[in-house]
Amino acid sequence: MDAEHIAWSSDTAQAGWIGPRLSLFGSGVVTSVIPSGFDAYARLLHPANGRGGAPVRWADVAAWSGVPLERDGQFADVAVPQHRPATPSPAAGGRPEEGSLESADAAALVDVLEAHTKAGARCWFCLWEGFGWIGGQGVAMLMATMPRRGRRWRRSRRRPGLPIPFGRGNRLVLPMFRGRTARRARPAAYLGPSVYTGPTPEFVPTGPVPAAAFAGPRVELPNRNYLLYSGGVSGALALVASERQTPNLWWPADRAWCVATEIDLPWTYVGGSAELIDAILADPRLEAMPVEAEDSHWSRVPAWVDERAEAAARELLAHGRATALTDWGTVEARLRRPRRWRDGELTIGGPGRSGWTRIDRRSEADLHRNVHDSIADAIVDTALDAGS
Repeated sequence: MDAEHIAWSSDTAQAGWIGPRLSLFGSGVVTSVIPSGFDAYARLLHPANGRGGAPVRWADVAAWSGVPLERDGQFADVAVPQHRPATPSPAAGGRPEEGSLESADAAALVDVLEAHTKAGARCWFCLWEGFGWIGGQGVAMLMATMPRRGRRWRRSRRRPGLPIPFGRGNRLVLPMFRGRTARRARPAAYLGPSVYTGPTPEFVPTGPVPAAAFAGPRVELPNRNYLLYSGGVSGALALVASERQTPNLWWPADRAWCVATEIDLPWTYVGGSAELIDAILADPRLEAMPVEAEDSHWSRVPAWVDERAEAAARELLAHGRATALTDWGTVEARLRRPRRWRDGELTIGGPGRSGWTRIDRRSEADLHRNVHDSIADAIVDTALDAGS
């Protein structure tokens, strides 16, 4: 099925049953992503990429690293062992995709679901509104350097309180701001409350979503808004060929099952009858594991990475510099603490990469947590890059 055989809808009440059955978004449990109340749940692991882009199962990566794949395991658990194997990683082409099923997995899941769905049943599909291709406008990443003293940018005096659009229609133009200590104006982005980063009213979508649907109501769930369309079960494949994207939430009209692919997770949850979940777990085309409704989906790093990051964080907070040595490479960090009128800076570098983060005034515990997490992420990224 392609995009021409689905029906975009403004009947957002069809998704009204989902919100009341979701746990708090910040709880980190499975049912904060997929509705509660189903007999059983499964987690479908999105494949990593081998050289040339071929899909690679997590089990294959686990066999390479020698780290068992646990029920609640994360990709880093099996892809970033403490001791570097002698052979290259089978996932040298990249980590698993977040926010969408891989095309072959999506087709296999549709096959299984069709066998457990009433013939001719209408299904509903939610697509996250934030994908840049939806309206054809793409995505722009805006960054700016900050003056070391004084206010970041002067607010507009001509129209205070009004949003400042970035261009007109689908043309992006960076506005000119002047910092108090800057000698000249420069293109920049002050991502504060007075800047509007969405499309301007004149914008006409050119992507696969019709203008009426693009401008229409959204399914509003905690921290996420979605466009809505309907079709048969195979409607889940409507945008795979053109955009490599599957829906983020989908279910049949009788709500016998539900599929949820959270935009920031490298796996998909399915809730349904015990019979359906057993069929998914038994299908050799899918890499799936059983989960419980209260299992956590929070991202975490392997225990050895956590220990190495903690030691480096303590050293960094005490001396302003720290080094984390691993079999995968060395991560170096420098910290400039915040002062009364100046934000601090956390700079972290590894083999072939470096970056900095602005640190505002915060409690020592918050600063410690921020530093620890940043170093841990850098260790994981260094290992994954080294394995590619």
